[in-house]
Amino acid sequence: MDTHFEFAYRPRIRTLLLAIVFFGLGALFLVHLGETNAQGLLIDGAIELSPENATRFYYVMAALAGVFVVLGSLGIAELVFSPEKPVLRLTPDEIIIPPFLFRREARIIRYRDITKLSWQRVGTQKIMTIRHGDRKRADLNSAWFANEASYQQVVLFICARTGTVYR
Repeated sequence: MDTHFEFAYRPRIRTLLLAIVFFGLGALFLVHLGETNAQGLLIDGAIELSPENATRFYYVMAALAGVFVVLGSLGIAELVFSPEKPVLRLTPDEIIIPPFLFRREARIIRYRDITKLSWQRVGTQKIMTIRHGDRKRADLNSAWFANEASYQQVVLFICARTGTVYR
């Protein structure tokens, strides 16, 4: 029997909006610090910057925060305007991870090519890392699934197909 399963797999727009607001406000604050800076900066008690270098540091950090705002905006645009909804597929032979943002093609990972599975927790999110092929990796984030049960189903299915014990 040629059984396969499909799961909605995409970031939440709300999360992207919160990130845009957070990094946008951070960028504005860092620009303000750069414009009004008149003193040096001591970073973590180890790196000392002159007033001029501290100002540069604030502007570089503001630019990086701005990049995250742009990336979040592009992510929302793709979710809103993309004609097809991203779906993660599990087939008897492979995992098909949908494209998102700068990746235009779906990632296809054959179970036989998986060399290691690992898990980590970041706050309330769970992330399964799939190592495959020659130093390649893919991460499946629980927050991108419709619910926790879907994430657990995917993890257990992949573990069963690869003979890995879920910890």
